Amino acid sequence: MVSLATAVGFSSALGAFVMGSILAETTESEHIDKIVEPIKNLFGAIFFVSVGMMLSPEAIATHWALILLIAVIVIVTHILFAGAGMIITGNNLYNSVHTGFSLAQLGEFGFILAGVGCSLGVMRGFIYPVIIAVSVITTFTTPYMIKLAGPGYNFLQRKLPKVWVERLSTANGRSRNTAAENSEWRKLLTAWFTRVLLYGVVILAIYIGSRLYLRPLVDRALPGAGEFARKCIAAGITLAAMAPFLFGLGVHSGSISKSAPKLIQEKQSNIWPIMGLVLARAFLAISIILGVLSTYFNLAGWTVLAIIIAGIAFIMIARKSIHKYSGLEKRFLQNYNEREESERRAKPVSSSVRQKLSTYDVRTEAFLIAPESSFAGSKLKDLPIRDQSGANIIKIQRGSLSIVIPSADVTLFPGDRLLAVGTTEQLEKLRNLISNSIADSPLETGDDGFGIEPRTLTASSFLTGKSLRTASLRKYQCMVISVLRGEQFITNPEPDLVFQEGDTVWIAGNISNIETNETN
Repeated sequence: MVSLATAVGFSSALGAFVMGSILAETTESEHIDKIVEPIKNLFGAIFFVSVGMMLSPEAIATHWALILLIAVIVIVTHILFAGAGMIITGNNLYNSVHTGFSLAQLGEFGFILAGVGCSLGVMRGFIYPVIIAVSVITTFTTPYMIKLAGPGYNFLQRKLPKVWVERLSTANGRSRNTAAENSEWRKLLTAWFTRVLLYGVVILAIYIGSRLYLRPLVDRALPGAGEFARKCIAAGITLAAMAPFLFGLGVHSGSISKSAPKLIQEKQSNIWPIMGLVLARAFLAISIILGVLSTYFNLAGWTVLAIIIAGIAFIMIARKSIHKYSGLEKRFLQNYNEREESERRAKPVSSSVRQKLSTYDVRTEAFLIAPESSFAGSKLKDLPIRDQSGANIIKIQRGSLSIVIPSADVTLFPGDRLLAVGTTEQLEKLRNLISNSIADSPLETGDDGFGIEPRTLTASSFLTGKSLRTASLRKYQCMVISVLRGEQFITNPEPDLVFQEGDTVWIAGNISNIETNETN
């Protein structure tokens, strides 16, 4: 990949980045990390030390006005564009402002881009130390920008029209009311962009290879043929090589077909954006064909129109016989997602928490009860885990035995592995409580009926009107880990919390036990 990127005029760092991104999605990524970690640490130290040495006080003194101007532009534009992106994706004003302020810095990849620009002569030499100075300054200002996110949010609440503030503040509320729909949209868009990206990269590589190698090869192999004939041969071979990938890009629906019927069933108006996404891919495939042909021939306006009409007709006909499409693509995507799937199978509890509560500061962490720990031999009810940390123990792994949602009378033994759920702060407190704890080790085997499901309480719900204490969910091997009440999000609620109609409650454990109780 590095050689390919260099051959077509891109930075070798870009090729390494793309290859690293691909390898990171494979099941061999952890093995690769272990092998290259010493080299990574060595060059990481060299990189950051060299960056510090390249920070020129003379350049800062000479170009201080330009450096400050670019630093201000970077901070302001990053806040605006990152915040706007969060709002567009359905997040509320609070999350959008805090995200924007957290991303207000110039990354270290800017060094590489600036270096390439200077080496190619597209930027003057003094720009490089200026970019480095801006990156260092914005990196140092990041903690202060994060601290300013709160006052910035309060300022916008005061200055923006009330209608805007109400609409932006309820953005997440509206999206949570249709959690199933949002989940399907995320799956569909992820599949759409993944397909466009993967097929686009392959098609681009074929096009570049055709321009660099195929055309000269055809000219050398067929010197007696006319120029038009050689162009036709080169264009035909290029399009033939691209054909399977153009079919996958513009015709085959792939995993989009799994989410699209559910979205249309949820809301009939969803058919229009789905059709827009399908047509966008089709026109992208047709545009690629036009781009290849225009490289070799001068196309008249009527020719372009005829190709577009023929392309649309072919796509409509081909979609009717889509079931005959090769299983090559399915196998490729299966390999691409193998790491996530194997992690989901190996760690169903952690994966479930991460998937269902990824929007919030809720995560899981594993802890080992060491033989010398004072917690060994004690019952859960006698330990200050809940009172002093606020975290909940949702699973205990004892050899091959898994205890899901353990009761307060369960005794901890040396070697037990505890899976706790809570906020970052709560888990930090729990880490300090458990002496000699060991985190980040494989914990779960099998799913044991465990799941995490959000439930919006109605007047007839089992929990409505009850407190967490009186609901006695542990006897059903369940517990409440989070509650959303209006704009207030509560992780690991107190036992005296009384559930109300309209609350969104995340329940962990064997959900079928509660469903059976509600039915009875």
